[in-house]
Formats: sequence, C-alpha cells, structure tokens
Amino acid sequence: MFYYLRKHVRHFMLVFLVLFIGGLFLWNYQAKNMPDAVLVVNGAKIPYQVFQRLFSKEIERIKEQKPEDMTPQETDSVKRDILSSLVQEEILRQQAEKWGLSVPDEIVVAVLTGLPQFQKEGKFSPELYRDFLTYYYRASPKDFEEEIRKSLLTRMVRRTVLSGLKTTEWELKLEYDRRNPEGDYSKERDEFRNSFLNEKRSLVYSQWMNEQFQKSKIDNYLPRFEGQPE
Repeated sequence: MFYYLRKHVRHFMLVFLVLFIGGLFLWNYQAKNMPDAVLVVNGAKIPYQVFQRLFSKEIERIKEQKPEDMTPQETDSVKRDILSSLVQEEILRQQAEKWGLSVPDEIVVAVLTGLPQFQKEGKFSPELYRDFLTYYYRASPKDFEEEIRKSLLTRMVRRTVLSGLKTTEWELKLEYDRRNPEGDYSKERDEFRNSFLNEKRSLVYSQWMNEQFQKSKIDNYLPRFEGQPE
C-alpha cells in the first residue's frame, strides 16, 4: 500500500493541484460574478449595505410602534419602498449632475449645525450629534452628511422642474367653480390658489418623476442577495 502511494505520489499531487486550482478559479469566478450592488440605475451601483442599513432602521422603527411580528407581506412592502426610494434618489442625483446642480460642503455644514435636535443652549452640540449617530442613525458622520446633501439636491431638482409652472386666473376660477358651485371665489381666491398650485406641483412633479423611471435602466439584484430566483 505504502509502496503504491510512494510510486504514485506525483500523480496524486498533480490531481490535488488541479482540483485546488480549479476550486480556487471557481471561487474567484463566483465572487467576481456576485453582485456588489443591490441596484444598478443607468449603470450607477447602489451598494447592498446601503439598502440593508435603511431596511434595518425602518424595521426597528416599525417594531417600536408595532411590537407584534411583521407578516412576510409587510416585510416585502418595506423592501419595495426602500428600493423605490433608492432608485428615485439616484435618478435625481444623475439629473442634478446633468443640469450642473450641486450642494457645496458649506451649505451642508450650515444645515447640519442649524438642526434643532443638535442644539444645546442655542449652539451646535458635537456631543448630541455624536450620540445621534451612535444610538439612532448608526452610521458615520460622512454618511449622514451625504444624506443631507441628497435631500438638499432633491429640493433643487424639484424646484428646477417646477420653476416654469404657473396658473392663469381663468384656469383658477374655472377649477374653483367646478369644485365649489355655491362658493364665493372673490373671498376664497387666495387660499384656493395656494391649495390648487400645491396640487398642480405635486401632479407635475409626479408625472416628471414617472417619466424618469420609465426612461431609466434599472436592475434589481436583491433576490440574489436573498438567494431567491430573479
């Protein structure tokens, strides 16, 4: 037996080496082909870690309000909402880039230091900010400040989309009369105008956002991370 092994040890070593290299190649191939992003929007990757952090925070928030276990349908709904939000953020970021819109660091700092929850005796408190990041947000200052930047950028894009939106007096009165046949337009004009314009802004922005979704190439890789068929 030992003589046989000694005689064929070279052969066994070659076989082992081939199997080892083959396994290593297969592992590297699988690793390279595993997605490192939960979403790809027009070629831009959104890391799975970003989704996971938002999902965990939302589940914690829901459990604080509703201690009983969530149903699979409720969990899936949370996932869909987060994915949709991430896609929208990325689409807006790309659109802002096309239009040359940006938020300087100075503005981010000004907004951050002016937030009421980080104020102590009328001044920005680094301790309150640190506690917020540690116990609630559970992320780095860079991540939180980037969220502020995204929020400001979203407002800038929305303002740009709606910048040319107007309503004529004729349109305003026509809509008022349709909704309030017995109303007094002259008395309620200003209040109705504000309400009508807000409705119109929401509608126009929603239509514009929907168009961006339809024009975008969106790949969802969450099923792969969860071991589900796509």
